[in-house]
Amino acid sequence: MISPESPEGLPDFHKGRALTLALVITVLSLIGVGVAITALQPDTAPWQAVKVLLLQANFSLLIGGMLAMSLGMLFVAIRWRCLLPDKEGIPPFGLTGIICSGLLLNYALPGPAGEVAGAYLVKERYKKPATVALAASLHARLIGLGTAGLLAGLVGLFCDLPIPPEHRFKLGIAIGIIATGAAGVGILSAFPGLLAWLSEHTVGALARRIKGGIGKSLSALNSAVCGVAKGLGQVSRLGIGAYVQATGWAILAHLFVFLGIVLACKAMGISPYLPGILLSYCAATASVVALIAFPGSQIGWDLLLVAFLQFTAGLDSAEAWAVVVLVRAQQLFLLVIGAGFLVHYSRDLATPDRT
Repeated sequence: MISPESPEGLPDFHKGRALTLALVITVLSLIGVGVAITALQPDTAPWQAVKVLLLQANFSLLIGGMLAMSLGMLFVAIRWRCLLPDKEGIPPFGLTGIICSGLLLNYALPGPAGEVAGAYLVKERYKKPATVALAASLHARLIGLGTAGLLAGLVGLFCDLPIPPEHRFKLGIAIGIIATGAAGVGILSAFPGLLAWLSEHTVGALARRIKGGIGKSLSALNSAVCGVAKGLGQVSRLGIGAYVQATGWAILAHLFVFLGIVLACKAMGISPYLPGILLSYCAATASVVALIAFPGSQIGWDLLLVAFLQFTAGLDSAEAWAVVVLVRAQQLFLLVIGAGFLVHYSRDLATPDRT
């Protein structure tokens, strides 16, 4: 298990490698989108239509949309900062660079590798305890997922979505599960003691009854969950005000990504049902908690977003895939920022903590 307090437990960042990793992973992600198009629709893969939409788009609006989506990352950083007990000397733009750096690992590795690396970067760059930074980061991530799921649920409940009749029941169930899961995530984030209790009485209980390797694996999982719960408890002393602020910034981050997607659609001459755009993004984002355990889970996010865009926002296949390609291009921009941050501070990252 990677320890955020140990430089040896984290990847060795060398000059040039981070940028190469960012470019390679994002290109592979975009290739994966193309493969998914071909696999899902072998006879009608809309590559030509996607190409036309992108090439004929209003370039200024397109850039504006991508910048709006990117600005959402600054609000994600401020969301994290709200939950740091000792935030003095930690600028939001510095945390933004750290979060973008963490995206590199989240693309390639299973689990919250980006959060662990981000905690280490905070420790190295700002001399703050990595365990506290990790706890605040996990809290912030759970709040982000929770607010995304709740927004998706509210849109699904109060808006008349253009869902085909044959898909209404299935999508309604999916939205309900996402919203319920998001609410559960929010509760566990706010009450980490409950998370530890549930783990001890489920996974821990099984570990005590099962012998051999499976029992040991379950015991290790229970210990890890209880360790996360203990870390989350360190942030709870900040009080309700910090959580309210973090929730507000989380919602603002989601809304700016929504605004960016809307501007991108307008740039391509697409007229979507706007509540459906918000639901599509939020539902796909909230669902990523179920995919985070798998490397390359971004492709699953792409497929979810395409499905929701078609069924709730009224986009056709080519329009939905064009939006996904633009979102991936914007992700490339963020990854390059993260790679630049790593390259700039590579000497500090390669040196053990001197404090």
